[in-house]
Amino acid sequence: MAEQLPPTDQQSIGQLLRRVINGLNGLIDRQVQLVKQEIKEDIFAALMASKTLGIGIGIAVVGALILLNVSVMILVLGLNWIGNWLWPGPGNFLGWIVAFILLGVIFFLAYRVVMRGIREIQISPLDSTRRTLSEDISWAKQLLTPNGK
Repeated sequence: MAEQLPPTDQQSIGQLLRRVINGLNGLIDRQVQLVKQEIKEDIFAALMASKTLGIGIGIAVVGALILLNVSVMILVLGLNWIGNWLWPGPGNFLGWIVAFILLGVIFFLAYRVVMRGIREIQISPLDSTRRTLSEDISWAKQLLTPNGK
C-alpha cells in the first residue's frame, strides 16, 4: 500500500495519519500472530513434558506395586515360618491369615472413606444462577407493581 501513496512530503496530514495507523495495525497484527505462535509452542512443550512426567509416574507406580508385593510376601513367609515354629502344622497359615485380616481392614477403611465422601457431596447445579435469577424476578415484580409495593 505504501507504493501506491505519494512520497510523505506530498501527502496530507490525513494521509500521513492513515499511513501511520495502517503501519501500527500491521505491527499489532504481527505481534498478535507472534503471541499465538509462542502460546502454541509453549502448550506443545508443556504437553510433551507432561507426557514424560506421566510415563515417569507410571513407572514409579509399577515399582511401588512390586515393592508392596515383595513386602507382603516377606511378611507372609516370615509369619508362616514363625507360626510353624510356634504351632507346627496350622501355624503355616499365620502369614496368610494376617495378610487377609490386613486386607479386610484396608477395604473396610476404604469403604468408610468412600461413603463419607459420598455423603459430603452436595451437588446443586446452577445454584448461583437460580439465586440471581430469583433476585432479578423479584426486582422486576417490584418495578411492575404500582407505587413499588
